[in-house]
This record gives sequence, C-alpha cells and structure tokens, in this order.
Amino acid sequence: MRAPLRYLPAIALLQRASACGTSGPGGNNNSNHTMGNCGNGIVENDETCDDGNQVDDLTCSADCQSYCGDGVLDEPLGEACDGVDFGDQTCENLGYGPGTLACQGCAVDAGGCAPVCGDGVCQDGEYPDCSEDCAVVSISCGNPATCAVLADGSARCWGGNNHGLLGTGESIMNSLVPVRVTIQDATGGPDGLSLGWIHSCAIVDGGSVSCWGYNVYGQIGDSTHQDRNVPTPVVNITDAVAVSAGGHNSCALLDDSSVHCWGDNQDGTLGQSNLVQDSPVPLELTALPAVTSMDMGVGHGCAVLGDGTVQCWGNNYYGQLGDGQSLVGPSYVPVEVVGVYDAVKVTAGTGWTCAIVGGGEVRCWGYNISGQLGDGTTDDSTAVVDVAGLSDVTEMCMGSDFTCAVSAGGSVHCWGWNYFGQLGNGSNDDSSVPVTVLSIDNAVDVACGGVHTCAILADGTVRCWGENEVGSLGNGLDVDSSVPVHPLI
Repeated sequence: MRAPLRYLPAIALLQRASACGTSGPGGNNNSNHTMGNCGNGIVENDETCDDGNQVDDLTCSADCQSYCGDGVLDEPLGEACDGVDFGDQTCENLGYGPGTLACQGCAVDAGGCAPVCGDGVCQDGEYPDCSEDCAVVSISCGNPATCAVLADGSARCWGGNNHGLLGTGESIMNSLVPVRVTIQDATGGPDGLSLGWIHSCAIVDGGSVSCWGYNVYGQIGDSTHQDRNVPTPVVNITDAVAVSAGGHNSCALLDDSSVHCWGDNQDGTLGQSNLVQDSPVPLELTALPAVTSMDMGVGHGCAVLGDGTVQCWGNNYYGQLGDGQSLVGPSYVPVEVVGVYDAVKVTAGTGWTCAIVGGGEVRCWGYNISGQLGDGTTDDSTAVVDVAGLSDVTEMCMGSDFTCAVSAGGSVHCWGWNYFGQLGNGSNDDSSVPVTVLSIDNAVDVACGGVHTCAILADGTVRCWGENEVGSLGNGLDVDSSVPVHPLI
C-alpha cells in the first residue's frame, strides 16, 4: 500500500523543483536546493511528496513532486481538475445544464450539474418532462413487480424482489419506488418486455434476450437452474422480435416466424413431448407454422398464425386451448382454436385465453369464475364468446382472474376480479362486463400483473392501480388504489 501523502507548508509548494535527485543518503546537491532522498517514503527538504515507488502517477511523480491535491491543474499529467481548479470546464460546456462541478481524485464529477433533455440518457429528475430520453416505451407487470423500458434503452422495476425479480443485483426485499435495472440497451416496444410469475425477460441489443429472477425450472434460459438477480443472456437467441414470460417458462418469437421456448414443460407448456420435463436452453416449437404473435400464460401458451387462426398448447382443464374440450389432459402439441379465423393478437392467462380479432373485437374462452371472459356471465366456456361492448381494441392483458384492454381512442377497460381495485374504476366490485378505468383517455398500452394493472399514456408517462402492499404501483406508498396513480420513475 502506498504511504499516505505528507504535504509541506505552502511556501514549500511554491518552491517546486523539477527533480529532487535519485541518489542515496547524502546525495548530490544542486545550486538551487537541497536534495532529499526521493523514493524513501519520507517527505524531505524540497520534496512535496514521497510515495516510495519513484513511478509517475496522478498523485506523486517519480521526482517526488505532488500533482493531484496541490490545487494546480496539470492537464499534461492526466489531471482533469485539482481542488477548485477546473481550467475552463463548466457544467454547460461539458454538455450538462447549469450546476456546480466537483473534483474527486482529480477527476471531474458532474453529479451537481443539471441533466440536459435530448442527450439520449434519462437521468434522475428528467422524468416525466423529458420524453425524448425518459418516455416509457414498454411496460409489464408480474407478481408482484412492475418493470418499464425507457426511451434511452434503460429499465426501471419496482415492487417485490422475490428471487431477484427487480434485476438490480441487490438483495433488497422490495422497493416502493422504481429502481434501475442493470440493463442499458433494452429494445422496448409492446412485445419487448415481459414479466412472468417470478421472472422477467427483455429483448436487448436488437434481438438478444436477457432474463432474470427465479430459475429452478430453467426459465432464465442460461443453461443453468440458478436464480439470477441481474439480466442474464439467454443462450442461442440473437434475433427475437417478441418475448413472453409465462408461469415458469419463457418463449421468444424470432424474425423467421419460429417460436423457441425454455423452462418448465409441465402440461406441455414448451410444446414438447411429455418426455421433456424442463429445459434450461431454448427449444424450437417445431409443430407451429409461421407465427405472427404469441403469448405464454400460466400452464398454457397460444400463437396467432399467418392466416389469422390461433393455436394453443398445454393445460386444458378449463377449455383454455379453445378446441371445444375441457376436463381432459394437456396437449403437448398445438391445437387449433375453434371459431377464431381473423385474429390479430392473442393473450393467455391462468385458465383462459382471449384474442383481438379483425375490427378490434375481443373473443375469449376458458375459465370464468370472476367474469374474466367479459360476456356478462361467470360460466366457464369451452367455446369462444364475445366480450360485451368492446370494439377498436388495440392492446390487451390478463392478470389473476381479470382482463384489460386499450381501445383505439385511448380509454382502458377492465373486467373480472376486482378485490384490490385492479379494474381501476374506483370500486372493489367484480364485473363480468368491461368497466372503464377512471381518468385515462390517452393510453397506448396496458399491462396486467397478479392483482395490479399499469398503462402507458401517449405522453410516455405511466399510471398504475390495484394492489400495492410491496410497492407494485411505484408511487412510494404501500396502500392499494382503485384509481390510477403515478409511479415515481
């Protein structure tokens, strides 16, 4: 370890010389000053430092003259600042807003400068005013966390941190406000981020996928079964255009229209033979032809094909596969949904499924204990039913026994279970038909978690509502809300 610096009085600092000599004790003197024993670790005579190593560095030169900390900026020696000497550097000419620079170890610290909107980096304090850098471009809700991708490719998560679900690399139990995920190049978009039951996945680097969280079934896809508290690359995926995290598995839609899945294969959720228990690496679902959209629920998955039909696979106890059957064993290969021929997008829940069809209508089938099929009843249905009163739907999501949709006009409608106010209409009463979420008329996307919901608005801001015990709403509180609140991104 280098010996601590020992500074001489100010008069000695004014008498700095170019060298103090390198001879041993009693070394030569020159005509101007008395030589010390430079390199012995003791500040002597005209030395202003002596770290004992006689090697040039930012703190002490080989001739025992101090640099960093002497209050004089020595740019040729690698100093960016020294004390209060910054040369001509200011916050503004370094590309920041007004503020005060600090000098740490002769390096400039711009933490006291105001951020500049439009520099491509969302800095603290810029959301929500700087949409160029900080607009939310993708959001997903899990159980019980929420994550969002911002315009600069960074991500924030909030809520429960079970098994590292927040992706911060830290062991905090939960966070009532958004925290930064250790990821900087997330692609975003409505299909670029997905939270499953206790794990998360995101498209990064324009086509790779990284996942984090619970991994006992291999749902992270990194060829291990070890939990990950930071985003971890999925092996062999480089050209994903959509990703979906299910209960304990994950799937990616690639740009060649193929689907690859990894994780738990109970009930055939990977679309593989029952001889496969789970897979910590992606496996292609070869039974599917060209796919345009897909989604993983809890226990089953579904995909929209190029011809507008829908195929589903996995658990079919409630008729969620849409083939007209129920109370039967799972299907390890995709089966075609009966009665849907013009689907645009499909969403799989926990025991039920819905599809947006041409014209923006929504059709659902399967489990309906709380009215989540939206047909005005609470009866399960193995046949496709129409959701009452909806048209021009652009996006849709499913939580625990409830469903939400965004209309082209920007309003959000939800139906089903509402114990925690997750329908967002100011009440806690279930509804078997869509009800309108309060105070939102410009939504562009919606995400459903276990028992909470969030929406992205046209200005790039976010509103959330529902259960909030561990901070799933991100507003700094732990109180549920049946009306939308603003996360503190």
